[in-house]
Amino acid sequence: TAVDDILKSFKVYPNPANDHLILGRERAGIKAWSIHDIYNRCVVFDKNIKGNEDITISLMPCSSGVHIIRIELANGSILIRRFTVIR
Repeated sequence: TAVDDILKSFKVYPNPANDHLILGRERAGIKAWSIHDIYNRCVVFDKNIKGNEDITISLMPCSSGVHIIRIELANGSILIRRFTVIR
């Protein structure tokens, strides 16, 4: 299905991460993303994504521990991935 194709083309790495996170987005059409801590506080976000290249996100505002990245796609779908920051 189309949803399966989007999920397969979308990657978040490395996990665990130290100082940056990469959104690999071959065909995924990302519109916006936000990173939240375990208390659901938004730590960092970008709502003005252009182009089709991978996105590198600085994790300097993030503390050690588990975080959630919420990705909004151009087609309105929302993808959520969990990752860990290790300092």
